[in-house]
Amino acid sequence: NAAQAQGQVVPVPAAFVDEAPRAVTAEEKKSRAYVTLRQARGVHRSIGKVQKIVAKIKEKKENAKK
Repeated sequence: NAAQAQGQVVPVPAAFVDEAPRAVTAEEKKSRAYVTLRQARGVHRSIGKVQKIVAKIKEKKENAKK
């Protein structure tokens, strides 16, 4: 059988300190968090396809110059 651990095994982080309430700024009101995150996710997913297309276009331009 294993021996029971004594003392502090895992350090306990300090308690979370809440921020005081504040007014929402105009910039925060006009931002669209969900849309921004979805667009970033779409860009991240399609980056490989975009790079492949750019490489093909670059190759065609190089072949056209010859």
